[in-house]
Amino acid sequence: MAINITVKQSTVVKPSEPTPKTILELSNLDSIMPRIMYARVLLFYRRPAAASAFLDSAVLKSALSRALVHFYPFAGRLTADQNNHIQIDCNGDGALFVEADSDADLEDLGDFSPRYDVTLIPAVDHSKQISEKPLFLVQVTRFRCGGACIGFAEDHHVADATAYLKFIHTWANFARGEYTTAHAPPFMDRREALSPRRPPRPAFSHVEYQPPPALKKPQNDVAPGSVAFPKMCKLTKEQITALKAKCQAENDVVKLTTFEVVAGHIWRSITAARRLPSDQSTKLRIPVNGRRRMEPPLPEGYFGNVLFHATPIAPAGELVEKSVGFAAGKVHEAMAAMRSERLQSALDYLEMEKDRWDAIGENLMNYDSPNVSIVSWMWMPLYNLDFGFGRPCFVAPGYGKGIDIPAGSSMVCPAAEDDGGQVVFTVAGDEGEGDLFENVFYDF
Repeated sequence: MAINITVKQSTVVKPSEPTPKTILELSNLDSIMPRIMYARVLLFYRRPAAASAFLDSAVLKSALSRALVHFYPFAGRLTADQNNHIQIDCNGDGALFVEADSDADLEDLGDFSPRYDVTLIPAVDHSKQISEKPLFLVQVTRFRCGGACIGFAEDHHVADATAYLKFIHTWANFARGEYTTAHAPPFMDRREALSPRRPPRPAFSHVEYQPPPALKKPQNDVAPGSVAFPKMCKLTKEQITALKAKCQAENDVVKLTTFEVVAGHIWRSITAARRLPSDQSTKLRIPVNGRRRMEPPLPEGYFGNVLFHATPIAPAGELVEKSVGFAAGKVHEAMAAMRSERLQSALDYLEMEKDRWDAIGENLMNYDSPNVSIVSWMWMPLYNLDFGFGRPCFVAPGYGKGIDIPAGSSMVCPAAEDDGGQVVFTVAGDEGEGDLFENVFYDF
């Protein structure tokens, strides 16, 4: 059924207190983010039976205003230096807060499968200059049944998921009236904490920053860069246990993590659904949080991107013809290689490739066929986000109307807390490809 969303009010929320007016220099890891890249999250809430002031906008805005004092880059705007490298102008211009109503019930979303015809996150006007676009946008959509959705979008130059979630949790704590000064304050000096060596001394070739394998021949009549539809697949706790046992039996020398097993399974399933030639190379991109992998570890509360990229490559024929344990083993090898010396080498490599930062960003985000990207939200405490009216009943990436998601991207998310399984969102190339993916995905 059609679901209509009507915007009722749009407000710019600024920090409640004066914040530093400064230009924040970005690290090499921030700087290779594409010029247009927003991370998006949807949180769905059911109205508590005893709630008298469910989703009070005044409370949410006030709490957001206070949170922006601590995380003031989210209230700023992007700018560029004389070399056209991105920086953050911490000018306090504020975040966008949108209120909307829907004529539908939460149940009309079915099992919360992604829908491209529903707008639950504010659209970013990309016709504007970067200095005019908010770096944090939020939409509160109230449904006819009394439930609601809070949808966020944040410019990825500002923060990765770890830093982003600290900001959202701070906002939620303020909304509940439970914020304490015990939380580590954000550490803002990015260039100091993630500095390359002088002179830079990269010790690896860093295939992750090189162009990915190209298709040897067109397939399925899907044009490169085309936007496809998302599929949502669920893995129960029992299915994950069975999948891990199968993979572990073929990799008895090493202990595989749940993510390595699930990621290998997704990579293999997408490759099979694409019907690639046996000799076609396929590259998997997995963003990896480097905070605890670097030696010494980054300062507590580091605020920015610390995303490095594990990138296993394999022939499509081997992935499909061999058991899922082969793919999981390739993922494990790539993840195990993400040690401190490799991460420091990546910072050095990027320092020497400043003139190619835009091209490197494009290479990282190019996972059209035959390539794949898998992002893990398995570790993210998204179901703890209580703004004073209970925890979310479902969490999802922010697919929706006007949001282009290239084919080949997947996200692994936690299921509801009482479920114990995982939810996989993946974007296929066309409807037939998506159906074939689903068939392979559940055949193990």
